[in-house]
Amino acid sequence: MRELEQEVRRLRDIEDIRRLLLEYGRTLDQRKFADYSNLFAHDGEWVGVGTIGSAQGPAAIQAFMEKNIGVAPVRCNHLMTNMLIDVDADSATAWSRWTLIDAAANDTPALIYSGHYDDLLTRENGAWKFRRRIAWVDIPNVSQAHPAPER
Repeated sequence: MRELEQEVRRLRDIEDIRRLLLEYGRTLDQRKFADYSNLFAHDGEWVGVGTIGSAQGPAAIQAFMEKNIGVAPVRCNHLMTNMLIDVDADSATAWSRWTLIDAAANDTPALIYSGHYDDLLTRENGAWKFRRRIAWVDIPNVSQAHPAPER
């Protein structure tokens, strides 16, 4: 019976972490940076490799996102996929893909960036939080990397 209880706990933890990863994208897209920053542990860190920088601690992460991304509503969607989650008691690791889709000038979907996350997670006060989230850009913004030729 003890084995079954441990497996149920592990599966619940994986589902709670999967929900954390999805909440990250939802709160980011809705520009709810107070809720977003509370997904990080008290000493949690967000690191953007090759992007806008990094910040540590929920208050600093909130201010960082408000400054660098802005609070104005936008029509973009983070697609969070391919989640691999490993749990070890009160810590965990995760790897996942992200894709940012935005509305192009003609209201058609446009791929903006695509990348992956490497996460260290911790259980803090009974809830799973990001201890460190590293955002890697695997496919840069094509319009910035290769501007369209002038006509």
